[in-house]
Amino acid sequence: MITVKYLTENIPELIPFEPDEAAALAQLGRELAGQRLDVDEYDTADTTVISVNPAGDRLYTVAVNNLVGTVVAGPTQIIVRPKIQLDSFVYLLQRSSYFPRLERSQTNLAPDESFFEVLVRWFLAATERLLRSDLIRDYLEVADELEAARGRIDALATARLFNSGRMSLQCEFEVFDIDTPLNRMIKAAARAIASNVTCHAESRRRAQRIAAVMGDVGSLNPSDARDAIIDRRTMSYADALLLGRQILAAQARALTAGGVGAQAFLIRTPEPMEDAIRNLLADGLRGRCKVEKDRLSLGGGMTLNPDLVFGGLAVGDVKYKTDWLSWPRPDLYQSVAFAAGFRLAHAVVVSFSERASRLHSVAVGNIEVSHLSWEYGEQTPPEIAEDRLKTDARQWWDALAYANEAVTSMTGLASMSAQPSFC
Repeated sequence: MITVKYLTENIPELIPFEPDEAAALAQLGRELAGQRLDVDEYDTADTTVISVNPAGDRLYTVAVNNLVGTVVAGPTQIIVRPKIQLDSFVYLLQRSSYFPRLERSQTNLAPDESFFEVLVRWFLAATERLLRSDLIRDYLEVADELEAARGRIDALATARLFNSGRMSLQCEFEVFDIDTPLNRMIKAAARAIASNVTCHAESRRRAQRIAAVMGDVGSLNPSDARDAIIDRRTMSYADALLLGRQILAAQARALTAGGVGAQAFLIRTPEPMEDAIRNLLADGLRGRCKVEKDRLSLGGGMTLNPDLVFGGLAVGDVKYKTDWLSWPRPDLYQSVAFAAGFRLAHAVVVSFSERASRLHSVAVGNIEVSHLSWEYGEQTPPEIAEDRLKTDARQWWDALAYANEAVTSMTGLASMSAQPSFC
């Protein structure tokens, strides 16, 4: 019998486990940490993304760091929910480049559901729409042994066949088939859902039907994630592929530690939150300045990677952290380092707050660090939170730009007055 426990990402909770179940869960956390390729230079590369610490007789303190979804260890299923309100979380996901804009009404969760189930429902709906319009076929290069010539004959391989007593030809030719990287990605995501015991039975049945309809599509190849590309002809695949990639990325391989099976379907949260905030700020400051991510090499393999660069006046960082009461020193120091590296006098940090809250600006030497926040409380609809963030960002930028223009004007006047006059 499956026992369901609920966690909020990054918040530790006491959960009863048998020792071998706890060991399997801890091993899974270490395996997942080893797959991370996105560690920021200022972050510590964690040795695990699932902390499991003994806390008494068959009790363990468990925390899942910056991931949402579901984890299974033995008979225990852990549902991990976002640290911010689900409505805000989904709204931001759909404004990131990681997820398409889909019907938000599909995000209503039953008490025993995880966000992964929402992702599954999105994918199934998008794929079913895709299948109603038929699958794209494409020309594929195939090599095969044939009795009659077709395409290009591989002379050397054919000679080997002849020397071995086989009167056939080794040919390379094109076929017009549905076994393409795009279709293999979609089918692989459907099969992942169908085999996931934590998904609802109806979702698994829908996924099985999709996989059956795609019966002539082969298994996933290692290069398919790179080769599955959307173009004008395959635009109908855009939503299903984007969601399918997330499902395949969320599926941690099952492992067995001490005889107990462990499996996870977990989605990283900081990257899509950062991307969404950057997209919203770029939209809010359109016509004022360009907002983008940048990278500065310091030499010796060291780099500075601010999430936000505002024209040539300021840098910024998005911290998927909640309810700051004062400036966290590591985040403040990081922003100062970004500004100093880019030789700018202004930095801004964007965090998340349950209620309207902004920290006072801090001056460190000649660098001023300001604060903006995304408001995620139950009483604040995401649309209102977006308007407030954009308004605050415009006010911050306009004050910064005005001050910079004034300094530039004064510098110009001083330079003119310093010029020698000739009478």
